[in-house]
Amino acid sequence: MTETKYYQPEISEFHVGFQYEHYSEVCGCWLKCWYDTMHDQRGEDKLDELHMIGERVKLLDKQDIESCGFNLFDQNTYEYFYNLHKIVIYQKINKPTLLLILKDNVRKFEGHCKNISELKFILNRIQ
Repeated sequence: MTETKYYQPEISEFHVGFQYEHYSEVCGCWLKCWYDTMHDQRGEDKLDELHMIGERVKLLDKQDIESCGFNLFDQNTYEYFYNLHKIVIYQKINKPTLLLILKDNVRKFEGHCKNISELKFILNRIQ
């Protein structure tokens, strides 16, 4: 099993539905969070409330792709191959954020996808 890797997100990555973790000094642990709204009840931008030092995002990995309903159907030395209906994802093993996504054998996305929130955004665009 590989070690889970994280990065510190940029403020520009936050959008409704964005998944991240926040460090709680109260419990001394990381809490899973979803960015649920861009504005508070007064209409103020909630991004101002994020401290960014206490936030982290898990880099995309095999488990994230499988959690979106994809099944690992093959692998070789270099890549994992997943499918769900007519969508196929190729993921580099040594660079897990590098993806090729095909739908009906047509290339729909090729490039880096840093986290599960980005993956869900890409998948929604190509559905």
